[in-house]
Amino acid sequence: MSFTLTKLPLIRLKSFSGSGVAYTVDRSGRTCTCCQFLSEGHCKHLDEVGVYQPKQFTPRTHPTFSQALSGLVKSIRMRRVEDAIYWLMYLDGFPASEKLSKKAARLRVARRILIGSAEDGHSIPVMENVADNFRCLCKLDTPLVYLAAEIVRVCKLPNWWDPVTGGHDYIYKSLVGYRQRVLYRKVNDDQGARKLLREAIYQADRATSIGALCLLGAVGIGSTRQAQYLMTIAQELNHEKAVRLLNVHLGARTALSGDNNFTGQAAWWLAGGVSPVADKIEPVEMSEACELLERAKERWKHPLPIPNEYCDSVHCAGKDRRYAGILNDMWAVCMAFIEYGNIEPENRWLPQFFPIDGLEIEPELQSIAQEVER
Repeated sequence: MSFTLTKLPLIRLKSFSGSGVAYTVDRSGRTCTCCQFLSEGHCKHLDEVGVYQPKQFTPRTHPTFSQALSGLVKSIRMRRVEDAIYWLMYLDGFPASEKLSKKAARLRVARRILIGSAEDGHSIPVMENVADNFRCLCKLDTPLVYLAAEIVRVCKLPNWWDPVTGGHDYIYKSLVGYRQRVLYRKVNDDQGARKLLREAIYQADRATSIGALCLLGAVGIGSTRQAQYLMTIAQELNHEKAVRLLNVHLGARTALSGDNNFTGQAAWWLAGGVSPVADKIEPVEMSEACELLERAKERWKHPLPIPNEYCDSVHCAGKDRRYAGILNDMWAVCMAFIEYGNIEPENRWLPQFFPIDGLEIEPELQSIAQEVER
């Protein structure tokens, strides 16, 4: 019987603090020897190897605003365009409250569509189109059909979990770079992070470039300043695609404060990333969006409880983290697509879908794995 390091149930994982201490993580037993697990019954080390804490959740036909917004985001991510329009209609009719005015609700929805164009796609013209219309989408007097049209535009192209987009490389490099540069922080100041980012881009090291960008955020450099710094490099290299991406971010810097999807893709492009869908955009007829809104209206006559997979326990109450947009889970979604040819939640997510690449494992365990394989 052959084993790989990824499939071993016990992992001696180095502490993220850089202390040199190693903890034993038991995937099958769902335990860890770290202090956080001993006191709380769960820990970040288990999260990093895809072992999440189970949570109770009761789906309802009329969920909270955050759950419905999560439903919109996940529907776009999974390219379920009819579901996306269904939740768009619900969000648009959500009653105003002291905590959330109608104007604030529309802004949040429009913002998520803009972010989704980059978080769930690699087409720069699609991102630019949504960005050009963003201010209009935020206005309450803008008919809902225009927001629906932008959702359709995003969903017409395949997402990162499909290998034809080049997204597998982007997700994998993002995951490894984040783990190497943020979880195990070797640099703790902005100057060191800037230098690391510049060097990685010029060396075409995509993992380190994205990890260094995340590190800038970890040391307190906001997304606007990250975009401005990346822009200087993009202009030095005369990198047209990266410049366009960064212009999208900087053009909506207030709405995108705290978001790194456009900057992350720019760093990947600058370090040699390639996507076959980068310049593709499909036409959208307003009649398509109108028809989808009519279907959604009919569905709302007999609503069903929000699916579990739309409520992730990270961005809203729920229990299914698989589509939450966390890097570890995003790579697992890519692996699920390879395994099953789709990313439907009915499929079993296998332990080997969650990689340990980029984590620091005790050398002794790696030797054991190699010996077992021989």
